[in-house]
Amino acid sequence: MDDLVDIYVVMIETGNFVPGGTYAANRLQDVATLKSEIASWYNLRNVTTQWSLSLASGRKLDNYQLLKIYGVNNGDTLYLQDPELVKISYSENNGPTKFVWAYRKDKIQAVKEKAFPGRANEYAFRFKGAAVNDSSDVKSLVTPAEDAVYLDLIFNARGG
Repeated sequence: MDDLVDIYVVMIETGNFVPGGTYAANRLQDVATLKSEIASWYNLRNVTTQWSLSLASGRKLDNYQLLKIYGVNNGDTLYLQDPELVKISYSENNGPTKFVWAYRKDKIQAVKEKAFPGRANEYAFRFKGAAVNDSSDVKSLVTPAEDAVYLDLIFNARGG
C-alpha cells in the first residue's frame, strides 16, 4: 500500500532511536493516533498525545492533522519529546557549552547534580546574562517561562 511508510522514531532527550527498528505508519492516520500507536508498539507507557512529534526540520506535527500532509516518506525519522523536558545548556567557568535534560519542575540543585555528579555543591550558578549568583533557589526551574525550551545556566566554581 502506498499509504504505509516505515519510519524511525528518536527520543529527543536521549538522542537514541526507539528500539525495534522501523515502525510501519499509515499516512492516512492522524498524528495523535500515530503517537498512541508508537507508545503501544514500543511499550512506552508514559508517552501521551501531549508529547511533541516533529520532523527533522523541527516542524511540529499537529495531533489533528493526517500524517500525509507532512510529506512523511519511507525511512524518515520523527522526533518524540516529553513536553515537560527542557534542554539546559551550561558551561563551567565560561568553558565549552554542554547540556543536560531536566524536567520543568526540577530544582536548580537537581540540574546541578546532573551536570556535576557528586560535585554539585561546589558550584554556584547564575542565569546567563544575570549579574547575581543564587545557588539557593528552591522554586521550579522553568515555571516563569512555560514555553522555554532552552535555559542557559553558567556554573561558577565556588572559592579559588
